[in-house]
Amino acid sequence: MFNVEFVAMMAHTGKPAELEDLAAELQSGEFKEVRKLIDSTLESRPNGRQWLGTGRWEWTDDPVEAARRDWPKGIAVTLEGPGGFVFDFFARAWSLYHVTPWRSFIDEETSCNALRRVSFELSARFGKPRAIYVPDSTWNASDATEPLANSQSLTGVEHWLLENVGPPSASIPAIGKEVDGEWEGDGYFIDDFHDFLQRSD
Repeated sequence: MFNVEFVAMMAHTGKPAELEDLAAELQSGEFKEVRKLIDSTLESRPNGRQWLGTGRWEWTDDPVEAARRDWPKGIAVTLEGPGGFVFDFFARAWSLYHVTPWRSFIDEETSCNALRRVSFELSARFGKPRAIYVPDSTWNASDATEPLANSQSLTGVEHWLLENVGPPSASIPAIGKEVDGEWEGDGYFIDDFHDFLQRSD
């Protein structure tokens, strides 16, 4: 399904102040894997530059004030970026949305590797290199973002998924299945980035 897109959920420290400099860090190009994915997304979709955004990373509200005000209510603090990125920060974890189709992430090695590198780079920024990948809509696994609004940690999201979807996929490609001649991607993968961490040792 082309309109089902990619989401990664990751942890943060729960301190509003850690959000304060994030937009500036992203704008500066400090996150090289993020920059690469922005560039490749804009290059591959030249007719979508207007809605994909080519400009700045911008918070929809002051991130520190909004976090202190809205996190107790289960409301996200949102950072919108160029190249099809949207970050939603809740009290204990956050979600990264990207316009890459979910099926491309599962079936295409290039897309998968690019999004894994981005997720590793950003999760490491918060000192918590771990991610859960889910579709953004359509299938049961997409509802895993709901526990974030209930102040659940990433561990809480894992428990929700195990109870409501089942065990995680053994690999990213294994999420996709043919059912009655139709492709389905109702599943999730928990990435501990062992391969990336081994390279950095």
